[in-house]
Amino acid sequence: MGRHATGTWNLERWSWPPGYASHDRSAPDVCEIGYTWLTRLAVRTATNTEAKMLMLTHAFEAWQVLRVCFHTDSGNAQSRAAPERIGGQFEGILRAYRMAADYIARDSVRYSILAAEWPTAKQRLVDLMDRE
Repeated sequence: MGRHATGTWNLERWSWPPGYASHDRSAPDVCEIGYTWLTRLAVRTATNTEAKMLMLTHAFEAWQVLRVCFHTDSGNAQSRAAPERIGGQFEGILRAYRMAADYIARDSVRYSILAAEWPTAKQRLVDLMDRE
């Protein structure tokens, strides 16, 4: 079916003070999921949904992160719809945040899912995979 990629990146560990329960934590506190590249044949298929389910499950259930963030290109409506359909909450637009493929500054739309929102988002992913 071609080449596909997506990943967990920008792993951030917070500086918890000594004596705090999370002080010696080795897992990240927050992370981002993105840099997703799919061939045209894989867009809007179970491929991306299943990949996000695996990465989000690992982030929230193994690492026990507090939040997962997603960035999308502000001009790509299909890309923006992906985090929205799984329960990602709109946080805002970061202007001239990244370089686009055509080497101009692109605006990024930021979404996130918090740990408390994960059970609902997980069920949405399960429902989507059942339909796909």
